[in-house]
Amino acid sequence: MEFLLRPSVNGKIKSVTMAHNDEELDWIIELYRKFKADHFVFGDINRLLAELPKEKQDILWNAYKQIHEDFINIHNPDRLMNRIRDNLKVISDTFPYRTVLKRCCCKRYHLDAT
Repeated sequence: MEFLLRPSVNGKIKSVTMAHNDEELDWIIELYRKFKADHFVFGDINRLLAELPKEKQDILWNAYKQIHEDFINIHNPDRLMNRIRDNLKVISDTFPYRTVLKRCCCKRYHLDAT
């Protein structure tokens, strides 16, 4: 499982593709103006994801896949949040991104990890 950054014609990152086995999910990120897609951040995450056992990667993938489908099919924000909440917890329990980002990125960018 890995995150792939796909720059647009003007060179800006507008989407992130998640790949696992022979499947891909595209996530549009251009709406999140404060989010800066960074090859270093995703490189660190990808290295740690690659170290996870296949079973945990499959758990993560299935949770992301369900959330992706929910974003496409549910247009009411309250219903959407209620629907994805459990899968967000599964992701957080399986791969704690906050801890990962603190461990990897704070060292790289000399950020405060507290």
